[in-house]
Amino acid sequence: MKFGPVPPRQAEGATAVHTIRQGALVLKKGTLIGPAEVAALEAAGIAEIVVSRLEPGDVSEDQAAAEIANAVAGEGARVDRAFTGRANLFADAAGVLVVDKTAIDKLNCVDEAITFTSGKRSMLAKAVRGSTMVTS
Repeated sequence: MKFGPVPPRQAEGATAVHTIRQGALVLKKGTLIGPAEVAALEAAGIAEIVVSRLEPGDVSEDQAAAEIANAVAGEGARVDRAFTGRANLFADAAGVLVVDKTAIDKLNCVDEAITFTSGKRSMLAKAVRGSTMVTS
């Protein structure tokens, strides 16, 4: 993955790494930069934008988050669509969320770019978010 700051004209085809707010411009993290975004960035006076470009064999943050979340989702959990490198896990039914803290701690030690968050023991109503898988 190529990652770093570039002028707006060189950002086309890349993905915004951070949300940018400048005057009326709001460009969200994860936005694929196209001609309209380049024009908006230039009109807002943005000199550089931090972007990422995938190289052959790379996977996007969203794909990585979704794959990891699906791998750890247990019975009674569903994984929501990944966005901005996050995938939320939701309860399919009301119940108690029981988390294996040791397993979560091990998962979080795999790579500093991966964070899995959850309460240790929580009461959940149906369709309530129980945890979040984050890549960055």
